[in-house]
Amino acid sequence: GALMILFSLACSATRVGWSEALQAERGGGTLPLEGVFFAVMSNPFNIRGRESIRRTWIRRIAALGAQYKFFIGNEGLVERFFEQESDVSDIVRLYGNWDNSSHQTFKTQAAAHWVLKNVERMRYMVKINEDVLPVAENFLKILPNLPER
Repeated sequence: GALMILFSLACSATRVGWSEALQAERGGGTLPLEGVFFAVMSNPFNIRGRESIRRTWIRRIAALGAQYKFFIGNEGLVERFFEQESDVSDIVRLYGNWDNSSHQTFKTQAAAHWVLKNVERMRYMVKINEDVLPVAENFLKILPNLPER
């Protein structure tokens, strides 16, 4: 099994930091964030937020080799919002989960279960909320210090 490290980083991004991170490469042709999976906790109604994330930090982190999915609960009025999405290929609907503060632990548990069953070659899982702006450079700094198992 893969080692899962669940953490959130709330950092401000700089153009210089992104440029350096995007130019970083490891020997052997491996991308520096290969094996890192970002589980982005999202609310079904935040369609514009997901679009913004797709155009910004997710694109940059994916270019460094990371994988990601948005995780939304599937109870309530989700269907109405889901039909308005421009791209649903990167969204996982967690059946039986509501998107409210009292159910976040269950949503995180369901997302981790989905990731373990569906993501190959994962070394680390980063659970992150959609209102956090991660800086790729910071992940590149801490990855060498994390245990492999």
